[in-house]
Amino acid sequence: MLKLSVRTTQKKIKEIVKKLERLSVHRLTFDEFRIYALYRLIELVHKESAVHYDELLYRFCEVGPGNRRFDPLAVEILLSSPSVREYLNKNAEIERKDKWFMVKEAKGNILTFRIKEKVLANIFEGAKTDKLFKLLKDELIAVFQECEYEVISCLEDKDKTYVEFKLKPKKFIDGLLLRFYNTNAWVYPDSWQIWDLFYKANLDKSIPVLIAPKIHGACFPLFKAIGMFARAGYYLFIDKSLEEIKDEVLDQTEKDYSQLGKFSFGKIDSLPSKHRDERFASVKHLLIEIIPNYCDSFMIKRNRAVGKVNRLPEDFKDSSNFVIEPKERIQKIKELLGLKLGHLKSVGDMIKRNELIFLNITKS
Repeated sequence: MLKLSVRTTQKKIKEIVKKLERLSVHRLTFDEFRIYALYRLIELVHKESAVHYDELLYRFCEVGPGNRRFDPLAVEILLSSPSVREYLNKNAEIERKDKWFMVKEAKGNILTFRIKEKVLANIFEGAKTDKLFKLLKDELIAVFQECEYEVISCLEDKDKTYVEFKLKPKKFIDGLLLRFYNTNAWVYPDSWQIWDLFYKANLDKSIPVLIAPKIHGACFPLFKAIGMFARAGYYLFIDKSLEEIKDEVLDQTEKDYSQLGKFSFGKIDSLPSKHRDERFASVKHLLIEIIPNYCDSFMIKRNRAVGKVNRLPEDFKDSSNFVIEPKERIQKIKELLGLKLGHLKSVGDMIKRNELIFLNITKS
C-alpha cells in the first residue's frame, strides 16, 4: 500500500511525468506505475465526482499519447486490490461502489452518479436487444455478400453478446466460423471468447474468425500461432443513438447536459449506422485481403495447435470464470503451445509487465 506523504507523492509524480517525456508508461517500475495510476485516478474522480470502471479503463488505456496509455490488464489487477480500495478511501476520500468510483459526500456527487448510471444501463441494454441483434445480423450479412461469402447458418447469443456465422467463401475451399462480439469487455489471451470459438471451429472443421471491439495486443501473435483470424472492431453498437439515450435520461431528471460531465467510455454507434463503410472496414479488409491469402497456412497452424489447446483447463471455455490469476493462466498458454518468448513477444511482455503488479498487489 502507498505510504507516501502528500509532499513526497507530489515530488514523485513530477519525476514520473518527466520520465514519461522520453519513456513509455510500461517502462515504469511497479511503485512508479502504482503511484502514477492512482494519481491519475484520484485526479479524474475528483474532477468528475463519479467515474465508472469502464470509463476509467477507456481513458487510461485507449486515449491520449501512446506512451501514457496503460495496459488494461495491469489496471484491472491494480483496481481489484483491497489495499488500493482502502488507500483511496482513507487518503483520497474516494469510495468504490460496485463498478463506480465516487468522491465521498461531495455536493452533486449522487446526482452525477445517478444520471451516469442510467445512461450506462441504457447503453448496455441497448447493446443486446432483439432489435439491435437483428440490425447487426442484417449489416453483417450485407458485408459478407459484398465480400462474396455465402452465409450457411447464423445464430446469436445475447447473453454472451455475440452473433455467429458459418460462411462459405466463393474464392477458396475452407469454411469460416465467424463470431462477432458486441461487448465493451476486453479480450485477453486467456479470455473464454477465444477458446470457446477455437474449440467449436475445430469441431466444425472451420477456420475461426473473431471480431470484437477491444482486443489486447498480446492476443494477435497468439491468434497467429493457433490459426485464428481476428480484428478489433473498436465500436460497441446500440439500438439507438447515444444522444437519444442521454436526452431520455436527462428529460427524466429535468437536468441539463452539464450534470452528466465528460462522459466517455468507448466508441459507440447506433444501427443502422450512417458510417457503415467505416465501421465495418476492418471486417471487409480481413475477408477480402487477408483470409484468402493466408487461409491455407492458418488451417495448418490450427491443426497443429489443436492437440495442445485441448490440454488447456476446461475453465478457459467458461464465460463465468473470468481472469482470476492472469499471469499464471497466460503463462500456461505460452508454455503449452511451445511458443518461445521471441516468437510470442507481446504475451511475454504482458507477463513481465504484470508479474510485479500481480505479486505485489496480492501481498500488499
